[in-house]
Amino acid sequence: MNALSQIFIALVALLVIQTSVLAATEISPGILYQGGTKLIASDYGVEFDVPQGWQALLPEDSDVLMMEPVGGVARIVISAVTNSSENAIQQLMSESQPLEADSQLIPGGRVTKKGRIFFQSFSVRGSNPQNLAATAYARLGHNKTAFYVMLLEPVNQDKYKTINRSLVDSVRFKQLTSSSVASLDKENWEQQLKGRSLKYLKTEGGLSEEKQIYLCSNYTFSYYENSNYLSSDVYTDFSSASQNQQTGSWKINGNTILLTWEDGSTTNSTLSRQNAQGESGTFVDGQRWFQVENSVCR
Repeated sequence: MNALSQIFIALVALLVIQTSVLAATEISPGILYQGGTKLIASDYGVEFDVPQGWQALLPEDSDVLMMEPVGGVARIVISAVTNSSENAIQQLMSESQPLEADSQLIPGGRVTKKGRIFFQSFSVRGSNPQNLAATAYARLGHNKTAFYVMLLEPVNQDKYKTINRSLVDSVRFKQLTSSSVASLDKENWEQQLKGRSLKYLKTEGGLSEEKQIYLCSNYTFSYYENSNYLSSDVYTDFSSASQNQQTGSWKINGNTILLTWEDGSTTNSTLSRQNAQGESGTFVDGQRWFQVENSVCR
């Protein structure tokens, strides 16, 4: 073999190595990704790197990626929404968000924007044994995908305070290879919701409202509703609270969920992956609900 052939083979081998190093890995549920791994979610058109010293996992039956530091106490939550807009980002980051079955994230004030980056801080209401607080950054890509990165860490810990901003800064937006909305619409709503829970949160003025439907695999459900109202002025303070709990059975017909309540009455609601503004998510009669883990039944 002459010297020219050896050089050619060496260059080909180097190209193969570089291609394998640079190639991004499509995110799959149940796989633990190590720091430095380049990940891509083709349906959402986003590509990013797992930070060194962190691990990433997409839980089964979830569309939210979790990251945790090796040997540290913190959590990063990454999500993406297609067909989004700056107004949609502002709205979503101004709303309460579910955290665990018995806790939620409460926005700390108005969403701020500096350059292309949106920011919001959150406190935790409910069960919070680790005394966590959250900061969230978001950015809208040229492909209309909104990329959200939330960091949860103990209140007095500043060890990782810039890492979620760095992730949002460095995300690479790609052309969508397929419409995630279209592919999700093809899924069977029944299979997706069975054994899961739908949660609705609203905080506006002095009113805090929470609704949750636990959809059991045996097609029964438990419904919980909780609302609190607080009003205060110079002279008086007024507060009220109400709760409602019911059970029944549920059934899916196409994109409609039928709830039959314990008193025999029924409710039909339309399920959709987009609202009238073109925002993506899970919507019940046009209202945004969140799919969360079911802590009541399987």
